[in-house]
Amino acid sequence: MKSKALTCSICLVDLSVGSIAIQLSCSHLYHEECVVKWLDRSNTFPLCRRIVSDFSL
Repeated sequence: MKSKALTCSICLVDLSVGSIAIQLSCSHLYHEECVVKWLDRSNTFPLCRRIVSDFSL
C-alpha cells in the first residue's frame, strides 16, 4: 500500500519528516516559513480561504 505524502499547498513541496510544519485552526498543514509569509500578506487561510480573524491561530 502506497502512503500519500502531505504537501504544503502554498509551495507544493512535500512536508518531510524533520521539517517544521504548522497546522492552523482550519486543520490544514503548511511549512512554517510558507504560512508565516502568507499570513503577513493575507487575512485568509491559504487553502480554504476562511478569514483568519474568525479563528484563533
